[in-house]
Amino acid sequence: MFLSLFVRKKRFKRFKSEIDVTSLHERIKSCEDVVVCDGKDIVTIKDVLKHGNNSLKYEANLNTNNTFVSMIHKFIHRHANLQNRNNRIYMYSSPNRCRVDYDDTDVYMTILRGSCSILLFDLPKKLDKSMEHITNVVGNYDFISLREGDVLYIRAYTCYKLQNDEPVILIKTL
Repeated sequence: MFLSLFVRKKRFKRFKSEIDVTSLHERIKSCEDVVVCDGKDIVTIKDVLKHGNNSLKYEANLNTNNTFVSMIHKFIHRHANLQNRNNRIYMYSSPNRCRVDYDDTDVYMTILRGSCSILLFDLPKKLDKSMEHITNVVGNYDFISLREGDVLYIRAYTCYKLQNDEPVILIKTL
């Protein structure tokens, strides 16, 4: 009877090397000069994917009209079977420590380039606007390393914090 106290619902499921992304690398190189806005400045894809530019990131829905996003969208449609869902692309330069986030629906994260680590923990009972300032996690947590081609399923209302030491491109599917 006490065993049931220690059993918790899994926060995640990792699928290693689920998608072959090798054909994507040349396509990414061909789009390095595409100009995008990182929220503050106008930059190129090459700038965002450069190691040492720790303040640069780029986020876009897959229906955004630029060459790079269109190329990623076609790849996802052909190879990842995620075309019927709400997809969003995220690119982070390195090193990067993202703020804590969570979603109210189940999420799939697909790593298209680079690698990252994700800290997963349960949503705090008292939720406030300062969640991005969480530095110490109290209670149970999971720390997962992901590489190119890996897909991670994250249960709804699970908090996660992404960290990467090399530039990374990922697709977040709700």
